[in-house]
Amino acid sequence: MFVHQRIETERNQCQFEAELKTNHFVRPNSEPIFNLDATPELGIFGCLVGNTLTGEVSFFSRTGHMMKTKMAHVNEGGVWRGASVYDSPYLV
Repeated sequence: MFVHQRIETERNQCQFEAELKTNHFVRPNSEPIFNLDATPELGIFGCLVGNTLTGEVSFFSRTGHMMKTKMAHVNEGGVWRGASVYDSPYLV
């Protein structure tokens, strides 16, 4: 599993710290970078419509996922900034 530590934030939200993994970054038009410390990020796309007062869920749908991996020393940034690459899970 990716998550190795759960942190409570100021607003009662959960924040997870990902476990560092060694990975290789391969991008078009540039040399591959090997053996970098990286963190994987999994995004689940979906829609949830409901009533927060009653807890009733009117509609729920999972529509897909996207996985990317970014360099461990980078706090923010996406694929377009060059800080991360699209990835795919290796299921075991």
